[in-house]
Parts: sequence; C-alpha cells; structure tokens
Amino acid sequence: MKCTAESKFKKVIVFTISLMVVPTIWGSFEPLPLGGRPAGMAEAYSAIADDVFSLYYNPAGVLQVTRPEIGTYYSRLFMGLSDNSEISRMFLGYAQPLGKTGKNGSAGVSYFSLDLPGLYKEEGFGLTYGKEIKHLWNLGGTVKLLNKKIGSDDYTDNAIDPISGAPTNAPDPLLASGRDASSFGLDFGFQYRLSRSYALGGCARNFNSPDLGLGSEKDRVPAVYTMALARVLRTGSIDFEVMQWKSVENNVRFNLGGEKWFNNGFGLRAGGGLGSRNYSALSFGASYKLESLQFDYASVLPLQGVEGTMGMQQISMIVRLGKPPIDPLEQQLIREKEERIRAETEARYAKAERDRLKAQIYAMTGEKTQMEKQREEEAAQKALQEAEKQKSRVVQQAPGQDSGRRETLNQYAQALADYNRKVQAGISLREKQDILRNIIGKYRGAGVDVSTVDRELKSLNVEEARAKKDFDLSMNFYKRLVQQGASVDDRRGMLRRIIEKYKGTGIDIKSALDELESLK
Repeated sequence: MKCTAESKFKKVIVFTISLMVVPTIWGSFEPLPLGGRPAGMAEAYSAIADDVFSLYYNPAGVLQVTRPEIGTYYSRLFMGLSDNSEISRMFLGYAQPLGKTGKNGSAGVSYFSLDLPGLYKEEGFGLTYGKEIKHLWNLGGTVKLLNKKIGSDDYTDNAIDPISGAPTNAPDPLLASGRDASSFGLDFGFQYRLSRSYALGGCARNFNSPDLGLGSEKDRVPAVYTMALARVLRTGSIDFEVMQWKSVENNVRFNLGGEKWFNNGFGLRAGGGLGSRNYSALSFGASYKLESLQFDYASVLPLQGVEGTMGMQQISMIVRLGKPPIDPLEQQLIREKEERIRAETEARYAKAERDRLKAQIYAMTGEKTQMEKQREEEAAQKALQEAEKQKSRVVQQAPGQDSGRRETLNQYAQALADYNRKVQAGISLREKQDILRNIIGKYRGAGVDVSTVDRELKSLNVEEARAKKDFDLSMNFYKRLVQQGASVDDRRGMLRRIIEKYKGTGIDIKSALDELESLK
C-alpha cells in the first residue's frame, strides 16, 4: 500500500533484494552479489577469494593479492521491471601487499553502494588489513562506515494518513529527525590451507549488526556468516559455501560455484544456489585476463520470485599494477623438479662409484690372482729348466766327476721340480718363500748355482710388499663402498674375496677378519 514514505521505502527494498522477493520487511545492506567473478560462481567465494573483491567477501583474501590491484564494478539489478526502476550497484576498491612480498601483511580500501536514483541509497566505506599466520592461516578484518539515505518525492513530502487516507500536507513523521543514518560495521574473515589443493574459508560480515534506523525505528544491518570448502587448482577451482544471516528471520543458502581458466586468458564459470524462502538461482560468467588487466562478466538469473526481469547483469574490471611476481606454485614445481633431477643424478653417480669400486676390488681379488698364478708358474718352470741345464752342463763338462756331485745336482733339480708342482697346486706366498729359503740354505756353497732361486725369492719379497700395499688399498675401497651404501651381502662378499686373496701372503689381514666377524 503506497500511503507513507515507510511503505514506499519497503517497496524499494523489495526491488533490491537479490533473488529473494517475498512479502516481508527487509533491513538495510542486505547481502547482494558484488563483482563479476564472485557473482558468476553464485557467491561461493569465501575460500578462494584472492583479488581486490575479497575486500567485500572475505578480508583474509587480501593476503593473496600479490601486487597492487584496483577493482571496479557496476551492475543493474533486475533489468526489465515493469515500473522501469533502475536499481544499480557499484564498487571501487584498492588492495596492496605491505612490505617486500607482503611480509608485513596486506591492506585495502573500498567503497560500495546501492542506488535507486532520487529515492534510496546505501553506501559503505571500508578499511581492510590482513596478516598471514604460520604460512597456513590468512586472517583479515575490515572496519566500515555505513550510510543510508532516503530521497524526496511526493510520498515523503506529503504523507497520507493511514486511517483516513487523506493527505496530511506535511512530511512523513518517520523522516522528521532526518533522512539519513550512519554507523560502523565490522567484518572478520579467515582462510586456512588444508593442503596444496584444498582450503577452508569463512567470514562474518557486519557481525556487530550496526543500527541504521531512522527516528525511533530500528533497522539493524544483518550479520552475514559464511563457511566454505574449496578445491583450488592451477587452472580453476570449485567452492561449496553455506551462508546464513538474519533480517526478520533466519535465512540460509547453499551455494556451489566453479571456474575454469584457459591458456589464452579466457575463463568460464557457473554456479547455483538453493535456500530458505524458496530461494533458487543460477549464475553464469566469463572472463578475459591479460598480464595487468582483467574483465569479468556474470548474469544471475532468479528461478522464482521476480517475474518479468532479465535478472542481474554484472560487469567488473581489475587493474593490476607493477610487474607480476613469480607464480609460487610454478616456482615450487620448478624447485621440486630440480630437487628430483639432483637426487637422481646423485643416485646415478653413487651407483656408478660403487660399481667402479666393486670392479676394482674384483680385479684385485680375482683376475689379478690368475695373472699372478700364471707368472709364478712361469718363474718356477724357468727355475726348473735352469736347474736341468746346470745338471746337463755338469755331466757334459765332467763326465768322470764323482757321483756325489751329480747326486747333489739331481737333488737340487728334484727340489725345484717339487717346488714347481706345489706352485701349480696353489700354495701360498709364504709357503713359496719358505721353500725357496730352504733350497738356497741347503744348496748354496754346494757347487750349485742358486742365482735363479735368489731372483725368484727377491721377486716374491717384492710381491709380498706389493700384496701389503694392495691389501691396504682394497680395504680403503671397501670403506668407500660402505660410505656409498653397499648392502651387507655385498660387504660380506667383498671381505671374503679380500681375505681369500691375502690370507696366505703372510701380511696382517686382521682388520678384514674383524670386519667380517662384525657383519655376522
């Protein structure tokens, strides 16, 4: 009924309530979509808010602004209303990290309004600050100055008596004390990173419910509470959000929205919501993003409530200043790739080093032994041949010599032949040295040339010294293999080969025996 300014005011507010036109009285600053991107996702935005529009939806999201941003927005609400009402909504905001890489937090200022020209206007001025806590929490708050103003028309300047229906020729009593009211509103929000891909977000907008009533009438701004869970990926996101507030009665909405970004800078999004008072709506949107400029568009279509309207058309723009920072996710992926390549390279190097050391030990304890055996057999055979030559020379030069000397030469040749057989059987270096010392001690001075045996013994002494050096080198190789992570079985096998190689040389191999014992 259009009888007083109050009734006219109620009509205006009914027009401005987003997707919720029902016969009831509404308060000031009812929640409405703001910004092309949030509106295109059905306002499921608290957990993923990461641009200048977080100043309105969740002040904690200002911490995700990586360089200065200016955002502006304009919307025509419910275009096509039968009374030709032009209800508009706008926003202007600025957000900026503080300090290098935002180490001192982030801050922003904002202005938003709802306007029915000449009759009704809402305005809000906000100051926002956010701070990151322990690299997991984003916390933020906003202080707002809210103002409501009633315009002037025939109904406000010439009230009608509600009982008689006659004009009073006087302004409406409701406006006698003034046509505007102001108060402070407080917002608080958080975002929590569950993992690299999942996040929680929540916000309490106007949680102090400031009073913007005119005269004796109370008009409290509704406190709006949101809680959201989002999956945030490099090329898009999806957010499920629950929103609750109270004007005359409790209102609850369930909103779901998602977006997809493409490599060419275009983005698409859609969302929908259901809630109390038969609320239901769908939203669609698109974006185009350059390095420093982003355009967003959204259309919000009520499925019931308002008839004969094209819904709400949302247009917003973001201007980003300065050079873009390195994408933290891309930077992390690069670091992980570099770490993986470095670890693989080190593993390959370590394996190659172990294989090289193993090959050296195999060579020292295996192939070299065969070469030494061949050399020793050749030396023994040469000594035997030399003894046979001496025997032959003695017989040829002194065929009449006494049988005692011939017997000595025969015994010497037989001793060398026995030595050669033992060498072929695989006696140890120490045993070979002992046999040769016995031969030299027995036949030196008995008219027998033992120079060949002397040379062989000296060669064995040199071999013993070399064996000691090779043993020490083998143990050093073994220790390096241990440092490279050789298995217990490999270590046992290496030690057994080292012990087998050097156990008969007369050198001290106690260190290898003790190490093998410790592995048992």
